[in-house]
Amino acid sequence: MTSEGTHKQNEPDVVARIQRGDKEAFAMIYRLYFTSLCEFSFYMTKDAEVAKELVQDAFLAIWEQRSDWSPQSTVRSYLFKAVKNRSLDFLKHQKVVRKWEDNSKSSQVDVTEDEDRLTRQQLANAINKEIERLPPKSRIIFLMSRQQGFTYNEIAEIQGISVKTVETQIGRALKKLRTTLKDFL
Repeated sequence: MTSEGTHKQNEPDVVARIQRGDKEAFAMIYRLYFTSLCEFSFYMTKDAEVAKELVQDAFLAIWEQRSDWSPQSTVRSYLFKAVKNRSLDFLKHQKVVRKWEDNSKSSQVDVTEDEDRLTRQQLANAINKEIERLPPKSRIIFLMSRQQGFTYNEIAEIQGISVKTVETQIGRALKKLRTTLKDFL
């Protein structure tokens, strides 16, 4: 079971093995999803160490509760939903902490550069900045689709929304990106 496709075919067996305490089955799932889950959490938290900790916490919770662990959907969907929830909880906590620490953060300065001098890296940075400016829900849905490769149905399941809402959010995100990046493209 080296690829995700092969894994999906044997998923009930892998879940059963983990429930019985099979460390190899657990390690396989960990290796298969760890990096993409960290990337997903990073896009939400903007902190690589925090993202890594949140993903590790999700896996630890599965292992600690393995005998009762029974994902209702695919293991992939379950893991992404668990990491999404942990990331959102972290962000809520950070908001409270920031409120306590200081309400007067310096405002972000927008810097524009001459179109002729843009390099590929600068264009990538501009795109990433614009993605970051999307509303949080749109940004998460957009990144799940474009960077994590989830289908609209999978996104709808993970987010607990309709497929039509996913389509609408992706459409709005693309329209906004095209509008704000028109000078670069």
